[in-house]
Amino acid sequence: MGQWWEVTTDLPFEAASVPVRLLVGDVAGTEPAEITVTTDNGDLTVPVQATDLEQEIPLPPGETRRLRLTLSAVADGTQGEAFGIREVVLPVEVGRTIRTAGAAQAGPIVLTARRGEQSGCAAVAGKLVCTPLLGQPGEERSGIRRIVTIREGGDYRVRVSVRPRPGVGLDKLLRPIVVNAPRATASSVATSDPASRPQAAADGVMSTSWIASPLDPKPELTLRWGEPRIVSGVRLTLAPELAASAPLKVTLVLNGIETTSVVSDRGVIRIPEQSATSMTLRFENSVAFRSLDPGTGRYTTLPLGLSEVRILGGENLLTGPRLFDQVTVPCGYGP
Repeated sequence: MGQWWEVTTDLPFEAASVPVRLLVGDVAGTEPAEITVTTDNGDLTVPVQATDLEQEIPLPPGETRRLRLTLSAVADGTQGEAFGIREVVLPVEVGRTIRTAGAAQAGPIVLTARRGEQSGCAAVAGKLVCTPLLGQPGEERSGIRRIVTIREGGDYRVRVSVRPRPGVGLDKLLRPIVVNAPRATASSVATSDPASRPQAAADGVMSTSWIASPLDPKPELTLRWGEPRIVSGVRLTLAPELAASAPLKVTLVLNGIETTSVVSDRGVIRIPEQSATSMTLRFENSVAFRSLDPGTGRYTTLPLGLSEVRILGGENLLTGPRLFDQVTVPCGYGP
């Protein structure tokens, strides 16, 4: 007990409570029971839940520029072992500015963001592997702030290299630019990496695949295209290296009519021919594949995934985005 974490802000803020995520288990050891909250207006000791989920921690009333969280009691009544905090959300703008050491001489000055952010997909032996366990945010996800002391003034040319941030904003930019290309949406995704987004199952590229969330019991994938086509079914393809479970029984919905079938050995599902501009695939169950964690020895069932969906009757529809398509956005508007 007695370990504390403190933050001081430039401007005062006032809040009845702040959301806090504690570190429970792991290196923290004994579960926390009480925390003392200290501000410019005094102390307040409150009970906390022994969970790493977000919980509201009340504050002493009034404006403050200082907030300290101190471990004051643990579950077993002992002195405890450690105190950890995953995240604290404050009602102020939080910036991270680093003042570089020394003074720069004339010449190039190179500043880089701290590494640490990892998307949900990684290249393994030249193949993409996607799993939620890989994803983690970086400490400088919103950009970099640096203060550099220069010995002599002069004219400098600024050049910036950036990488788009995975998420909904990037997915929108990667929509097909061809009017009649199938556009895919889904009930869930496993990661925010664009390589596993819904459109990855309709882009004509086998190295990218849509992977549903492992918490989605019956994932759905919807394809929409511009002009009516006489559709007679679909062909589902999984890349051999795809770390995902395979579809087994699928319900196709066209024009409000549902047809449930077992996927053939060649990945084909047939339906009576009909004209349509969209279809929804609901995956009722799957051929489950499991992944072994060599560190813990535990097996995990992999979520459902698809590398490509081919519309039988829509073979002349162009897929996309194509690898040579270009996407441009004004400065400051990219994800």
